[in-house]
Amino acid sequence: MHANVTSGEIQAGQVNDFLNIYQNSVKPVVEAIPGLKNLYVLTDNDSSKAMVIAIYGSKAEAENAQQDGHFQEALGKLASTLVLKSVSRDSYDVSIQI
Repeated sequence: MHANVTSGEIQAGQVNDFLNIYQNSVKPVVEAIPGLKNLYVLTDNDSSKAMVIAIYGSKAEAENAQQDGHFQEALGKLASTLVLKSVSRDSYDVSIQI
């Protein structure tokens, strides 16, 4: 398995808006991504930080998800709530699953 981890800062006071947009507009986009097994959206109201962990069946599926436009579409929907320059994305092998 493979994971894409996206993190960033949410604009002050926008955590609830970020979550509402994710639930209502982004969730249908990511649910259509081939190979996506699980997705976790983590937020911290105090620091206005967010992290999204997407788990894929393989590295190839994770790479395809980055290249097929789904990530860019999701980011575009969330742009009004994010500090865009803070957004970063990394890729990891899932080494242990419990």
